Amino acid sequence: MGKSFKILTISGIPLKLHWSFPIMLIYPFYVFREASLTIQLTFAGLILGLFLCVLLHELGHAFAARRYGVMTVDIILSPIGGVARLKQLPSNPIQELVIAAAGPLVNVVIALIIGVVLYITQGYLDFSYFNEMGELLRYVDWINFLMLIFFLNIFLVLFNLIPAFPMDGGRIFRALLSLKLKRERATFYAMRIGQLFAILFVVYGFMQDDYIIPIIGAFVFMAATSEYRSVKLGEVLKQYTTKDVMRDPVTALKSDTPVHLANEYLLKDNSGDFLVVGEEDNAFIGVVTRNTLNNLYKNKEGQDLAIISYISDKVKIVSENTNTNQLYELMSEERLSNVVIMDEMGEVQGIIDVLQMDTFIRKHIKESRQIF
Repeated sequence: MGKSFKILTISGIPLKLHWSFPIMLIYPFYVFREASLTIQLTFAGLILGLFLCVLLHELGHAFAARRYGVMTVDIILSPIGGVARLKQLPSNPIQELVIAAAGPLVNVVIALIIGVVLYITQGYLDFSYFNEMGELLRYVDWINFLMLIFFLNIFLVLFNLIPAFPMDGGRIFRALLSLKLKRERATFYAMRIGQLFAILFVVYGFMQDDYIIPIIGAFVFMAATSEYRSVKLGEVLKQYTTKDVMRDPVTALKSDTPVHLANEYLLKDNSGDFLVVGEEDNAFIGVVTRNTLNNLYKNKEGQDLAIISYISDKVKIVSENTNTNQLYELMSEERLSNVVIMDEMGEVQGIIDVLQMDTFIRKHIKESRQIF
């Protein structure tokens, strides 16, 4: 998504603006530079109203995901829309369908509320303006402003329900296919439909001399391909377990070892990070990273302190039967430096650090790129 900055937190979810978002607020003053200030401010307000609806749309996804225990990393608003970045998508098709449908449903509710207000105050709803919304800007009042927001929400619903994966309609389509097909096959078909719509977006945009639609089309095409590769990579990784990635814990440092003595192991063992064990029972305590020891050595700090003072808090213990897809997701989501593999008896079997995991992923990523 490029650089973005946080502006606030909503129910524990960081809301961020893409760096280019402020351009959207300047845009009306350039396009309508010959119009009145009232028209310019109305259009700017309309953009803010639109993105408020987009934000509520993304919150719909986020709150639906939370219902199934899926947390949202953040919500990012950009000139081409918004995205709620979930930590992971549920494998249950019904849950994915609910999460995908929750966003457009929010816009339906917004449109219904505004529609009721307009009907009560005006006695009718004039849908003839839907194809000529620009006409509503000619006469600036709160009725026309609400009409524009009303129609924009209808547009958001219709646009998002286009089955162009990974848009909401595409995710709903994938979820429905997943009821009968394996997730990888369902994603493949959803990707192909999404790519087809993406090409149509590009062609239509150029025919209309509109360059925004082709940009959206290009984004949809690349995002659909990327999403499929991610799902396929997950299927590839499920074939392997931690035993296929881990290295034997060659070096274990006693917890009371002074830092200046621990530094000597940097030269003796260059295979990775180090286990830390109890000084008497050799029971596993934690992991100290090579980077930590290197920094301590370079800065000549804490040389007489025990190594236990510098164990990493970015370590998890996992079962030896954990598949590498689960392992990859765990390390990515929690930004772990290491995972330690233990058997049922509580004995350490091995250790996996970020470098090992990345090397393993690169080794098998070609398999996920074979789309045809």
